[in-house]
Amino acid sequence: MVGLFGVLGYGLYNGQREWVIGSLGFIAGIAVFAILIGLLSLSIRCPLCHAHVFRRSGCSVSTKARRTFGSLRLHVAHGALIRGHYRCPYCGEPCDTSSTRR
Repeated sequence: MVGLFGVLGYGLYNGQREWVIGSLGFIAGIAVFAILIGLLSLSIRCPLCHAHVFRRSGCSVSTKARRTFGSLRLHVAHGALIRGHYRCPYCGEPCDTSSTRR
């Protein structure tokens, strides 16, 4: 993130319009991704243990929990957004992201 602001500053200082547009595009993409993660963290819960899977809780991590680049939340986000299912990092239960109507 610091590098993006450095590229933005360089582009503004030297009049490089392409660098400014590119760095602003990356910064906007990071902001959109952060908002998406924030919205998902409010809604995704494990149906078995009712833990918020994106928030840090005091629960111990399951031995079945997998990590993506060292992060439990990144693995859950990848599963929820790309595959449509994920495994709860706290109880190990496989969960589907499609909700059923009550």
